Amino acid sequence: MSFRQSVRGDSIPFDACHVYEKTGRPAMLVSRVPPGLRNLLDRQVDDPCSLPAPSAHARFKYVVRVDSVVVTDSTALVYLYIRRGEWSYSETYDLVVRPGDGQWRLREARGYGGFQILPPPPRAPAQG
Repeated sequence: MSFRQSVRGDSIPFDACHVYEKTGRPAMLVSRVPPGLRNLLDRQVDDPCSLPAPSAHARFKYVVRVDSVVVTDSTALVYLYIRRGEWSYSETYDLVVRPGDGQWRLREARGYGGFQILPPPPRAPAQG
């Protein structure tokens, strides 16, 4: 979240339910997210899956979804799906635990693909 906000300058909100589910449904989710990043959660409540997503009925969604998180004792891989209006793409984040202080640090970020989803063309008026 920090990399997407500070380095990429991207403020598309994360689907908080996906964050909640993929991180093991932690108690007090909101307090576990640093204060400067909480605005990136689309629902700032501790059980975001209990509320509908703000983008649920939007024609063009702007949302980041956590597809999966794979964690070992010293590494983590985070796979994201990003929907930016009619465009979609994926990102992968490779994190490592820094020796000495035990803090997670970004080792590598990659973006993949990208495709455009256009709305269907308007229907011709019915004849007759």
